[in-house]
Amino acid sequence: MGCCCSTVSSLDNQFESVETVGNSRARWMTNLDASFTTKPITKLAIPGSHDCGAYFLDASGPVCPDESGIIQAADCSTCTKQIIVRWSRTQGATIIQQLNAGVRYLDMRIGYRADVDDFFFVHALYGFKISKMFEEIQTFLNDNPKEVIILDFQQFHTFTAETHQKFIVMIETYFPNMLYPCNGATEVNMSLNDFWQNQKQIFARYAAGSVTDQNPQFWSNKFINTPWYNTADIDVLLTRLDEFFDLYVSGSLNIHQALLSPQTCTIVCKSCSSLEKDLAIPGNSHIRQWIKYKKQENKEVNVFICDFMVQSAIIPEVLKFNE
Repeated sequence: MGCCCSTVSSLDNQFESVETVGNSRARWMTNLDASFTTKPITKLAIPGSHDCGAYFLDASGPVCPDESGIIQAADCSTCTKQIIVRWSRTQGATIIQQLNAGVRYLDMRIGYRADVDDFFFVHALYGFKISKMFEEIQTFLNDNPKEVIILDFQQFHTFTAETHQKFIVMIETYFPNMLYPCNGATEVNMSLNDFWQNQKQIFARYAAGSVTDQNPQFWSNKFINTPWYNTADIDVLLTRLDEFFDLYVSGSLNIHQALLSPQTCTIVCKSCSSLEKDLAIPGNSHIRQWIKYKKQENKEVNVFICDFMVQSAIIPEVLKFNE
């Protein structure tokens, strides 16, 4: 029996409704008023991308071994994996499009596949090779030497100590001397001017303590405050986002995760729908209004991430906090 829902296996199909993204915000850091370039980056409003690489997920490939038993059971069914794609795809623009649109925080989740000896972006299923994403980041940074990107390496699937070392070498190969090192710092207090003067363009959090202990170019978990609310209810989400202002940690990057998360019952009952249609589009409309109100209230936002960030029209609202 064929799958009752439309498939999403090709990248072209996933981008049919994505308009060409301009580069008018490609150099928003470069063009900031000098009063902002001397502030710590914890005091800047920075647009970010949740699960930045989940703009393409391969329904013809395997399920990530670290996923839950329920998802693992779906591995034998291509039709079921199409459902997983629809509910796991969180962005509608490539990395270079996201960066040109103004995104400067990238939520990175990496999986290692021993069968092909390579690293891939992971969100339930495997996406593109990390090397492809790194190439786009590298191109953007070379073209925009005063822009700074936060790379948040926060999940590592099927990694060993040896795999971590191999991945670190890969990072250093693509971004030689570009990481602003932690070097025993007790807080995140550097400004854009500090990045520029030191000729650095990347702040990298590596969420593996054994690695950061031995590699001072990376920042550990304690420097990023990023609660996830795991709710599909927009009212609950907005309440939590309001409460988060009182939970900001001084000297850390504080990340508003402004995203709705599908629950199992939602996916089962709406298997032919998608995260984009059912949660992101209606949710982002409310989130966009919410952040406008926060600007009117003179709140200070640091990193602000959501799903389908480029299409959401939220990026320019976040950047208004830097005016």
